[in-house]
Amino acid sequence: MENQRYKTLQETKEHGRPDFSFNIYPCTIPLDFAEVPVHWHDNVELISVRKGSGIIELDFTPYQLQEGDLVLIRPGQLHAIKPVEGATMEYENIMITSSFFMSYQLDACAQEYFIPFMEGNYQLPSIYRRDNFCYPPLMDCIANIDTLCKTKEFA
Repeated sequence: MENQRYKTLQETKEHGRPDFSFNIYPCTIPLDFAEVPVHWHDNVELISVRKGSGIIELDFTPYQLQEGDLVLIRPGQLHAIKPVEGATMEYENIMITSSFFMSYQLDACAQEYFIPFMEGNYQLPSIYRRDNFCYPPLMDCIANIDTLCKTKEFA
């Protein structure tokens, strides 16, 4: 994709705040909006499908999503969400600021994993289904994020 066109697709909305690096948005396609158009941002995004089915496009490749699926979107990755005809998809959209993954000092973990992931040079699977060995611990993390966001005990 041409660089100028890519730049026009950037979402600039701020998600999170300096003392709370992520935000959760419950959404339903097509009830809340008909679709989420192609865009990208500097955040890490997790999409957890709660009910129904829909389509996620990652770098213009469509993937069918079902209840329970989890999607990992890296910073800068083009993505869109579309409905499946005659169906709805309830999902939780978790936006995490990229700075959350980085320490103030460059450490081995950042150099080896986080920076390459953020730059698209370290590939992780984008879609996690129930049969993936990483699925249970990832869903436990999402449950903890949900609890933290509901209680915000730090405030």
